[in-house]
Amino acid sequence: MKKLLSLALALTAFAAQAQTPAAAPASAVPPLACTAPPFPANFDKGLNKKESEGFNTATKEYKKCMDSYFDARKAVVDQHNAISKAHADAAQAAAKQFNGFVETLNARIAAQGAKKKGE
Repeated sequence: MKKLLSLALALTAFAAQAQTPAAAPASAVPPLACTAPPFPANFDKGLNKKESEGFNTATKEYKKCMDSYFDARKAVVDQHNAISKAHADAAQAAAKQFNGFVETLNARIAAQGAKKKGE
């Protein structure tokens, strides 16, 4: 029985270390390449129509660039969240499987002990 108990303890310690993945390398996040348009020199005093239209166009292009960057980052976050959930679900399933094994092992060890006491 001592051998079985030792085996059970060894399996528990081994399972904690088994399948521990190596740390994944950090991936580089693309740098933001959007540049805010400069404010025209006379912005606070008021812009003429040409200046106003030019600034509005530049501002819209800046927003378009930023929206594209935000969308790309969100897509990566969504992808990583899905991967993270899949790994968490797999870990939970593995833990459930292992716990079932340990429960069966403990029950069989207890049954052997009871059997030896009754001999």
